[in-house]
Amino acid sequence: MRFEELPSRLRGWIIVQSLLAMATAYWLWSAAPVEDWRLLTFLTLTGVLAGACKVAPSHSNARVSLIFTITVFALLVLGPAAASLVGVAGVVGSLTLRHRNDRWCFLPLKALTHQSLFNLANVVIAVGGMGWAYRAFGGVPVQDVAQIGTAVLPCFIGTAVFYLINGVGVSMALAWSHGKPIGEIFQDCFGWTWVGFAGSASIGVAVLWAYRALPGGLAGLLFLPLAYLVYYSFDVRSQKMRSDIDHMREVNGLNDAMIASLAMAIETKDPHTHKHVHRVREYALGLGRAAGMKGGELEAMRAAALLHDIGKIGIPESILDKRDKLTPEEYDIIKGHVEMGCAILGQVDFPWPVVPIVRSHHERWDGLGYPDGLVGEDIPLGGRILSMVDMYDALTSERPYRRAIPAEQALQIIRSNVGTQFDPRLADLFIETLPSMDAAIAAMSAEAERKGPSLVEVLSKRTAKLQELVTAEMDETAVDAELASLDADDHRMPTFPAQLASRIARLVPCSAFSLFVIDRERQVLVPVHATGQFRHLFEGLEIRVGEGLSGFVAGTGQTVINASASMDLSRRIRPGENLELSSALCVPLEVGGQILGVITLYHSTYNLYQPSHERRLRRVASFLSHSAKYTDWLEASVAPTSDPITGLPTVLSLQQFMHTQLSIAQSREEVFSVLLVSLNVSVNSRGAVDALDSLLAPPDRNRLLIGVSRLLRDCVRDGDQISRAHGSQFVVILPRCGEPEALQISERIQIRSNRLDEMLQGARLAVGCATFPRDGGAGSALLAVAEERMTHRPEQPILALDVPPFAIPGWEAGA
Repeated sequence: MRFEELPSRLRGWIIVQSLLAMATAYWLWSAAPVEDWRLLTFLTLTGVLAGACKVAPSHSNARVSLIFTITVFALLVLGPAAASLVGVAGVVGSLTLRHRNDRWCFLPLKALTHQSLFNLANVVIAVGGMGWAYRAFGGVPVQDVAQIGTAVLPCFIGTAVFYLINGVGVSMALAWSHGKPIGEIFQDCFGWTWVGFAGSASIGVAVLWAYRALPGGLAGLLFLPLAYLVYYSFDVRSQKMRSDIDHMREVNGLNDAMIASLAMAIETKDPHTHKHVHRVREYALGLGRAAGMKGGELEAMRAAALLHDIGKIGIPESILDKRDKLTPEEYDIIKGHVEMGCAILGQVDFPWPVVPIVRSHHERWDGLGYPDGLVGEDIPLGGRILSMVDMYDALTSERPYRRAIPAEQALQIIRSNVGTQFDPRLADLFIETLPSMDAAIAAMSAEAERKGPSLVEVLSKRTAKLQELVTAEMDETAVDAELASLDADDHRMPTFPAQLASRIARLVPCSAFSLFVIDRERQVLVPVHATGQFRHLFEGLEIRVGEGLSGFVAGTGQTVINASASMDLSRRIRPGENLELSSALCVPLEVGGQILGVITLYHSTYNLYQPSHERRLRRVASFLSHSAKYTDWLEASVAPTSDPITGLPTVLSLQQFMHTQLSIAQSREEVFSVLLVSLNVSVNSRGAVDALDSLLAPPDRNRLLIGVSRLLRDCVRDGDQISRAHGSQFVVILPRCGEPEALQISERIQIRSNRLDEMLQGARLAVGCATFPRDGGAGSALLAVAEERMTHRPEQPILALDVPPFAIPGWEAGA
């Protein structure tokens, strides 16, 4: 890991530690400089070699060497400054010299990392602490054998200080890197090493005695090879033990693989719990450690967390995959997965108590759980832990039948069940340790994504493709067979929609069904048949094309799956009522490239509909659209291309022309303008403008609409598009027309409006103008701006006229 990727407090600690090490080194060398440089050089070189010749203990990933023995010897003979230099030399040797494939390798770049800087600084600080403690308790450089006795106690006190400083420093770095408690790291990595430090210090004192007692001075250092022979014999023994441990790890790895395979079988059986068991394992292990579990108890917890639902292998898929509420009989079958799982796992000779945890993971603190009705602490600790973390992860995970709930809400549910369902002490521990466990799970998920898809995911994708092909063929066959049973006369209204609904209900589950067709005159969806729950909500319902769920499908032609049913029906319910329809499936009905209606299914279960349901309903729509005997009622709703009153293009033609004009203007960077023209009649004393349709009889209204359409034709240019939008509103699209020219056309409309018939005095004509791209980049945005200027901002180009009399030949009644 690069330095910038380390946790911020670890980066800060490395910098502070480096500065502290430099200060310590300065203090050591200024307080007691070394006099015997020949001996110091010898010890430094020996320290480099000792650091390279490390011995690996059988029960740890740590490495021990003679370097601490030589460091202690240097402290006793030459003082703390020399000891610090020998300690640094040993670290450099361990970093740069490697013994690989029966040969030594020199790797100087290994020392140029932030890990090496940390190790060097940690050793300097630890040796400094050891030297301070040695001197503080009366230790001095030993010049003869008689002084050795007075140096033993200070030496061992200094060794203890070195052990603590070195161990705590390394433990802090490891804890901050892995998100674990410092005490736990120290106990695991250094709890046993005090024996080695004490032994190395003893050997250092023995070497000192040989050095001072034997004649020849340096000849006494020949005792060092003897010490290395002791370490070498220990290394040989360790290699044998490591070989045995490697074999045990292989066996354990095989057991873990078998456990993982069983867990994979659970996930394959119940795909909705994919990755659930792995998160439960992490939660269970974290809570288990917090509750005091160790060793075999944690291993049992790990296996039980992965395998707690293995009994579901014997549960029918029709019950596991059921979205609706289970019946009491079905719930009894589900509860049987506990004893079934124990029967399966009972055949495995686990070295840990796995089966009792699996058997008790649905027991309750108040004794109302199953299968044995255990109470309180009679429930195994692992079962109590697994029960809580299993429920928490289930609540905070997405399920086909409901959404995931926030973590705080899930914790509130756990708090509300303390003393009834959950152990109070474990609940407090879980809430306290949850942040660290969530961090560990997030790191695990990130690592899994980095490694790529798991075997379960690969197998799921492959089997899903095969199943999809088989299912698609079965779906087509089932739909064709079901619809082919319709009688030849069933396509005639009103019996056909009811017959169609009954066929669809046998193909796709639904709590409510509605068949909508489009009213082209008003551009709304109207239900021609509705059945099932909340049928009354569909009576008189109208959904504008483009709005709501069904309106969106009618406007875009896109299928929508598992959308909220409230998008269609929420405005139809009364305050206090609960709309128990959670998901919807909607497909368009299309004939000759034109959408004529939609089929919408609603269901009370959240996220119910699957791709297979969508395929079936689309097959139904396709079957209807391509079968002549089923399309006569659909074709009756096809909108005309022109308005029957004015002869102007309809709103569908307007939409197509607007889309084309937007594409041309965007590609050629041209401008165009839109005029929104509204005709109303003001008759009340307050001067309010009332709707045209509510004030005029149909003949008078139609004559006025025809007159306005002729007026607009006379005022616009060749190539401009005039459409009757709806009611008394008209839209004029002016290609390659900027705002100045558009205002001139608006003025022309104002001048021509002065010729209105005397019988229609009081009519008001309002015009709003918008220009692309200044006022908007979409047709709906331009129309919204034009409407705003027409009705709310009279200072903009708006014509709101008290219309004088006019006369146009041919406007007689009935013309």
